[in-house]
Formats: sequence, structure tokens, C-alpha cells
Amino acid sequence: MALTQVSTGGIKDGQVHTADLADGQITVAKLHADTLDRTYTLGADGSNHYTFTGEGLTGAVNDPTLYLIRGKTYRFVNGNSAGAHPFRIQTTVNGSAGTEYNTGVTNNGGAGGSTIVFEVPHAAPDRLYYQCTSHGSMGGIFEIVGATADLGITTAKLADEAVNESKLHVSNAPQNGYFLSAQSNNAGGMTWAQASSPEVYGFNTDANGNLIVTTTNGGADNISGATYAAFEDVIFAATGFTFSVNTDGKLIATI
Repeated sequence: MALTQVSTGGIKDGQVHTADLADGQITVAKLHADTLDRTYTLGADGSNHYTFTGEGLTGAVNDPTLYLIRGKTYRFVNGNSAGAHPFRIQTTVNGSAGTEYNTGVTNNGGAGGSTIVFEVPHAAPDRLYYQCTSHGSMGGIFEIVGATADLGITTAKLADEAVNESKLHVSNAPQNGYFLSAQSNNAGGMTWAQASSPEVYGFNTDANGNLIVTTTNGGADNISGATYAAFEDVIFAATGFTFSVNTDGKLIATI
């Protein structure tokens, strides 16, 4: 027998069990939109703090920092006495007169006995604030998280030590003078690699007056006077320079 037109007030706690529900009987389409929202109930600790009760909190918590997800809807039920402790979402810091943030907000500044609904826009700033407009000390922070646009992650958004070697999957220990390099063969992760030493070229002449080019790479690119006695119009491929000797016997390097 199907249940229809039954309100939550007509069912006692614990009366509906999973065994009473056929597979697939409860779908998103059958739930009232409000049931999909995240709801927090607001109270007050005198005129110094809001108290929040709801998802992710243990009991009533004073002025917690809440992490709201872009694209999700949050309901703040102001459970204070009628007209008390108006709850405003704003862009300016707590304790200030504040600039209201109204995008996606219904009933911003709603007082006791009302509900403030916040459907967090994808373009919302990374941080917003909530504030009692009657008491400067009652307020806290909303950190807005979730999907970000291209180039939306900046150093300002990263906590200290948020990115470290273990999170980069670095495969070896760091050494002075080394740099982080992507591992080859699509292995993923990073590795500390040694930068290749710069190649230094020295120019001199032998006993017969022939030009000698000496390098620091183990002699692989050395050019001796015996090989190029006159050293005219020699292209030294390792550097991209064209070397020649002018009529005065001076070395000319052209690139």
C-alpha cells in the first residue's frame, strides 16, 4: 500500500524502516526541494555570539566558520525571538556596518522567526561574512569552496604547506642545486634532477700558433690546431656560432 499526502508530522521517529521501502521508491523528484538544502538553526549566546546547530557541527557552536559549496543551497533558520538578531550576509568584515551580498540570497537580514536562504552562486567570492546587524560582536565567516574558473587557484587561496613533496609524488630526496622535473615515460609524479653543467669554451693557440678551442665537456667538442690549422669559417654546431679568423689573425664569432 502506497503512502500519499503524509506530512513529516504524521510519522513518528523510527516508524519508517528501509524494509518498508521498495527499491527505487524514493527519488530526488519525489523529495520536496527544501529537503535537499542544508539547514542550520541560529540561536544566540547573549549579544556576543550567534550559535549554529546543523550539519558538521557538534551541538550549538558559537560563530563557526562554515564552508559553503558553490551551486548548493543553504537555509539559515533564525530561531531567535521575533525581530531579534537580524542575520545578514555581507562582503565586509565582521563588526563593520557591512555591505550586503544579495546575489542568491533571499531575505537577507532576516530577524528571529524568519529563514534566510542562500543559493551560493558559482561566481561568489572566496570569502563572505555573516553579521548580526544589531550587535557588532555577533558574526563569522563563510568560506566559499567548490568549482573554480580557469586560473582561479592562486597562492592566496593555498594554505601554508598545502602543497608539499608528498602531494606532488616526488620520488627521491631533494639535493642542493637540483630542480623538480616531471618523471619521464609518463610515469607521473616528480623527481629531483640535476641541471646539466654549462659548457665553457676556452680559446688558445698551440706552439705553432694554431687556434685551439677547448671545452669543459670532457673534450668531446675540442677542436685542435692540427684539425683546423687556419680555423677559417668553421661552424661550431654545439653553440650555433660561426667562427672565423680575420686578416689580422683575430677570432670572429658570428651568430
